[in-house]
Amino acid sequence: MSIRQFFSLVAIAAAGVGGGPLSAQTIAPVSSTPSAAQVPASHALSAPLALAEVLEAARHNLEVRMAQQDVAATRADILAANRAPLPVLSAKASSADQIGLTHGALTSQRRIDKSLGLDWTWERGGKRSLRTQAAQSIAAASQSDLAEILVLQQLVAKDAFFDLLAAQERLTHVLAMAQSAKQLASTAQIRVTAGDLSVQDFSRVEIEAQRAQADAQSSQLERQRAALALAQITGRQLRPEPVIAWRLQPQWPSASVTVGGNAEAWLEARADVQAATQRLLAT
Repeated sequence: MSIRQFFSLVAIAAAGVGGGPLSAQTIAPVSSTPSAAQVPASHALSAPLALAEVLEAARHNLEVRMAQQDVAATRADILAANRAPLPVLSAKASSADQIGLTHGALTSQRRIDKSLGLDWTWERGGKRSLRTQAAQSIAAASQSDLAEILVLQQLVAKDAFFDLLAAQERLTHVLAMAQSAKQLASTAQIRVTAGDLSVQDFSRVEIEAQRAQADAQSSQLERQRAALALAQITGRQLRPEPVIAWRLQPQWPSASVTVGGNAEAWLEARADVQAATQRLLAT
């Protein structure tokens, strides 16, 4: 055993002797999220994130970039479809026969059937224009798919934003309850020392304080999980600081929702419906 390990064991034993298992001093203070050890001091005063910033970052994540590449590929297919087939030049040799049995006949008297051909496809009936129109319909469908993916990614980012905002506010309230329970346990310990409170009642108060501390730690983990989900959907493009240091502006949506206008026209204007219509025209 090294000297450092020996002194560590002595310190742990001294801490165990100073306070029993039901002592109020065993309740460790719950640090807020993010803690000072986890977040650098340079990021402590960063401006909170707004919903508009999150939605803008969701427009440039990985899923959207993949959809943009698909749109570029379908536009290239239009150029390929709007071209006439190139002529094909072919040459072949077959049926090599030798005349005579002398050795000189190998070079001078060989009979070979040779052929040279030029193949050119002549498209009739507007086949080229129909092929180009089909490629244009596929490109329009890919563009509608891109619009649909943009909407879906922003919806997911919006849900992740409000999940993190709810976890952030819940953590604030749970931390306040844990701090209040800790102070109540400290007061109960003083009353036990003065003989004004029984040990059984003090144990009940301390158990509630430890339960509040466990709830605070669970809320802290839930907030970190929500922050990681938001970072994943936005592509971690929001802030240079760690994910657990993100703070959100409280921008809760309005409870009143009004739906007006023509429902059929709204349905026809959906990006997924337009994409399906364009693919139907391409067939």
